[in-house]
Amino acid sequence: MRVINIASGSKGNCTIIATNNATIMLDCGLGIRELISRLSEAGINAEDIDAIVITHEHSDHIKGLNSFTRKFKKPVYAHKQVWPYIEKYASDINNSCERYFESLPFYVKDVLITPFAVSHDSKNCQGYTFECKKAKFSYATDLGFVSGENMAHLMGSKLVFIESNHDEKMLIDNPLYPPVLKARIRGNSGHLSNKQCAEAVVSLAGSGTRYFALCHLSEHNNTPELAFGVVANALTNSGFQVEKNVFLRLTYQHKIGNNFYLKED
Repeated sequence: MRVINIASGSKGNCTIIATNNATIMLDCGLGIRELISRLSEAGINAEDIDAIVITHEHSDHIKGLNSFTRKFKKPVYAHKQVWPYIEKYASDINNSCERYFESLPFYVKDVLITPFAVSHDSKNCQGYTFECKKAKFSYATDLGFVSGENMAHLMGSKLVFIESNHDEKMLIDNPLYPPVLKARIRGNSGHLSNKQCAEAVVSLAGSGTRYFALCHLSEHNNTPELAFGVVANALTNSGFQVEKNVFLRLTYQHKIGNNFYLKED
């Protein structure tokens, strides 16, 4: 299983999960020209996408959906409660492309996809696990806290993409953000701070996960150095050796990220 992030942040999100038989796009939050360009940079032909899976209806996750599905006619999987909101934004999606799910796992070719609800101020935000044979990748961004149920889904993953949105002090001190927006971001339906992310990563590392990518970093209330440092220090203080027995990477808003290859056998 190959996993590569195409974009991560408030201006657009997209991740590719590929096996020998399936290529899945998780979120479609870039304009179509930029999206096709970055896919090509990652060695992916947009026509080879087998399905698009949507986390939620916020524009940074579905901005390119209308144009992409109009051009390529790919099936789009989203929670039943989210579809009416997607259709308002992406009104040109052909009905034949719509795939509804609620809480049960479903397959796209050889990939078992398990949705799980996360706490975010959208209609119904989903995290996901993607499994093919012995390879398991999990994705959890846009959540205000990591619940016990969320952790249960993430456990056993070889690779986890997890949100590390903001540094708490930077957010509090940011003069450009009004108090109501700061409260929204810090709340239980907002976004994970670096500290919250670190706590989840330490727990997951303790259960055997060895590869992590930090996602959805704020361009105004965080820096890559801060996010990486907080999580790396938490791992070190818990007895892990970063880059020896736990591996930590970043995702980016303006460029593609690292390739991850997970053994399926």
